[in-house]
Amino acid sequence: MPVKETKTIYCTKCGSAILEGEQCKQCDGRNRIPLAPVSRVRTNQVPGAIGSHLTKAQSEGLAFAAKNMVVKSAVVQSFNVGSSSSGKVSLAGVGRAFGPWAVFGAVGSINQTTINSYRTDIQIKLEDESGQRAFLNYSLPFAITLAIEPGESVRIYFVKGGLEKPKAVGDFRADVWTPFVAENIDTGQLIPIAGLPALTPPKKGALVVAIIGIMFTLMLMASQAGAEPVIWSSLFTLPFIVAAALSARKYKLALEDAARRAVAASV
Repeated sequence: MPVKETKTIYCTKCGSAILEGEQCKQCDGRNRIPLAPVSRVRTNQVPGAIGSHLTKAQSEGLAFAAKNMVVKSAVVQSFNVGSSSSGKVSLAGVGRAFGPWAVFGAVGSINQTTINSYRTDIQIKLEDESGQRAFLNYSLPFAITLAIEPGESVRIYFVKGGLEKPKAVGDFRADVWTPFVAENIDTGQLIPIAGLPALTPPKKGALVVAIIGIMFTLMLMASQAGAEPVIWSSLFTLPFIVAAALSARKYKLALEDAARRAVAASV
C-alpha cells in the first residue's frame, strides 16, 4: 500500500512548521504579528492632543486602531548632530585724514544666530498579553525627553489609509497598519513614533490663474473693451478653469474612496 508523502511548510502568519494541508495550531489562522493592532478605535478615542488637530479629511479618510503592550526596556538618547550660524555686522564710523595718517573711529554691533540640529534615537522592547515581544527602533529629527520605565503599560495607536496617489510634498499613504504614537497608560505621556498622512489637496495654481483670468475678463467687459481682447482673455482663462474643476473633482473622489477604505479597514 503506497504511503502518502507529506510535506512540511511554514505558516505565513507566525512562521511555525506545519504539515501541508493542515491549519496552524499556534495561531489558528490569526495574525500573530506582535506589533499589530487588536481593535479598531474611533477618531474621538485617539489622544486629545492629536485628535484635536486632525483635519476633516484625516478624520474621514484614515482608520485608527490600538493595542496595549507592556514595556520591557527602553533607551532614549538625544544627540546634537550639528549647528549652523548666521548673522551680520553693522558699523557706523567717522574718518578724517591728517596728512599721511588717517583716523577712523567706528562703533559696531554683531547680530549672530545659531541653530542647533538634534536627533533622538528611541529603542523600546514591548510585550503583549500573550507573551509575544516586539521592538520599536526609530529616530526623530528633534530633541525629546521621555521617562519610560520597564513594566509600564503603553497603548500603541495605529493608522491606515490616505489618498491613493498623494500629490502634496510630504504626504503619503499607509497601506498597512502603521504605529504613529504611543500613550503611556500610567502617566498619560505621549511617545511620538511617526507622522500621519495629511490627505492634503493638490496645489491651487490653476485655480488662482483662473480667478485672475476671470477678473481680468470682467474688467475688460466693464471698460467696454473691444470684442477681440475679451475673446482672447476668455480663451486664455478657459483651460485653467477646466483644469481647476477637474483637479477639485479628482480630489473629492479620492477623498470619498479613502473614506470608504477607512470604514472597511479591519484588524
